[in-house]
Amino acid sequence: MHKAATLGLFLVAWAIALMPAHAAPLRERDVVEFVAEQAALRYQAKRSDIKVTWEGTRLASLAGGGLDGSQVTLHLDPDTRLGGKSAIPLQLFKDGKRFKTIFPRLEILVLREVMVAVNGVARGDAIAEGDVQLVKRALHTIPGTPILGGPEVLKGAVAKRYVAKGTVLVEGAFDLPPLVRSGSMVAVKVVSGALTIIASGQAVSDGAMGQLIRVVNLDTRKDFVARVVGENRVEIHLEEER
Repeated sequence: MHKAATLGLFLVAWAIALMPAHAAPLRERDVVEFVAEQAALRYQAKRSDIKVTWEGTRLASLAGGGLDGSQVTLHLDPDTRLGGKSAIPLQLFKDGKRFKTIFPRLEILVLREVMVAVNGVARGDAIAEGDVQLVKRALHTIPGTPILGGPEVLKGAVAKRYVAKGTVLVEGAFDLPPLVRSGSMVAVKVVSGALTIIASGQAVSDGAMGQLIRVVNLDTRKDFVARVVGENRVEIHLEEER
């Protein structure tokens, strides 16, 4: 799929929760790729930093028939946890109607660069750029929600508790000044290679610089994940097809 087609598909659906249909028969590798794409979009991670492995019961047994000769659309609830080993609820649709929910057991590895404290940070102290380093970690191994992005997202952040040296910086440990408020209208910048489009949406939650928040399209009522990049501004990057 070319960059323009990828961007066009995103704009038509206007929600990360909706993904393209798979031509029949549905295969396990289709499910694996679908979940990997969802994880890449949700965590704004590179596709090359995501690995999804099928484990346990085979797809044919889970589906119990009904996959042959049909075009099946996959849907994953946006609140589904994607990381580690688990059976995830995956909805199967035919002709726009859900006909089955299956629970494939998958191992999902999502790597992202996170910030690790180089020095201890006392409660009430601000954290400086030189106090952290970027390290790539599997997100599901980190307790809490890591603060994603570079040190620039820490501007104005104050530690709510002592942060030990070598600790991954998580949102619960810092007061991060919000740049987006729940319910506010935001400008959404969608980037796919050299292609860029600006649209609008409504924030579902507060968000500080660098945080991932949900934004809803008021026309379709579908929501998607985007990164806060400024006051009432969010951004989504779609990785170029190789």
